Amino acid sequence: MTARPVKPTAITRSHLCARPEPTASQQLTVQVSDGIITITATGHVDRLTAAAFREDLFEVWPVCAGILTVDLSACTYLSNDAVRALQEIWRRPTRAHGELRVIASHPAIADALDAANIPRIRTPQVRP
Repeated sequence: MTARPVKPTAITRSHLCARPEPTASQQLTVQVSDGIITITATGHVDRLTAAAFREDLFEVWPVCAGILTVDLSACTYLSNDAVRALQEIWRRPTRAHGELRVIASHPAIADALDAANIPRIRTPQVRP
């Protein structure tokens, strides 16, 4: 019988930094710096990608002592599953009183967040 690896109960900086690079289909990255954790989503966050997005949020949020920034400024589509994950995170307090900041600029993403009552930092949309 072989021993199974144990999933860590708390996220550490070394754990997050050791994540493999995201694949093209994932379109998600997690970065950690002093007191700030940033989850960045680009392109379409569809139902498949939303599962990884939700997992990243729920792995990081409970132990966040500083600011969790969810950067959706390069996101062009956000599935209902991803919006629900953000709603759950927004309503769930952290043990260390972390702060959630959601950044969005695409009109469809901003409308979805507004409809879900998820406060966001408004950024100007860059026109090509």
